[in-house]
Amino acid sequence: MTAVSLSLYVLGTLILVNLLLTLRLVAWARRRTSTASLAENWLPELAVGATGPTFRARFLDGRRIDERTYAGREVAYVFLSPNCDGCTRTLPQLQKFYGAAAARGTEIVVVTDTGPRQTSSWLEEMTADGTPLRTPVVAAPHSESAFIKVYNGPLLFPYFCVVGTDGTVRARGLVGRDAWMEQVEVWAGRTAGVPADVS
Repeated sequence: MTAVSLSLYVLGTLILVNLLLTLRLVAWARRRTSTASLAENWLPELAVGATGPTFRARFLDGRRIDERTYAGREVAYVFLSPNCDGCTRTLPQLQKFYGAAAARGTEIVVVTDTGPRQTSSWLEEMTADGTPLRTPVVAAPHSESAFIKVYNGPLLFPYFCVVGTDGTVRARGLVGRDAWMEQVEVWAGRTAGVPADVS
């Protein structure tokens, strides 16, 4: 092997090693950025007993809603997404016991993570069989409102958060889990005829 060939071999090897190191550095930077982005977008779950955070959003009919809208009343925010299969099963069940919850002093409010147009389209599909939509609906995409972020920190769906008459969190968690089942039993008055499983 001549000196020129050896030099070209060494140079090629150095270029290849440099390229591999650069690719690893780029991959590391992307992972770091992705992790930072998740940390910015995710918050811990609200503690039971904590004061409900401030927020601003709009009902589908354009009316404004914030943390004071249901002051002095109990409200259950149920966070659903048109892109979530569990949510499409949850919404019809909510309509079935909306009246039972209201009779026990709890207003159920559906909150979606999409804008008014996509939310309305989803609701039209969900009620195409003639099932009436009884719950108020808030369209709160992340780009326009921090509502979901502050009440559903883990950004899980379907998820719920009950805020009591004193403005503090009384219960929260995934729909279908223990905390939800206990809440549904309260609304149902522990009687038959009202579905308890809406998972």
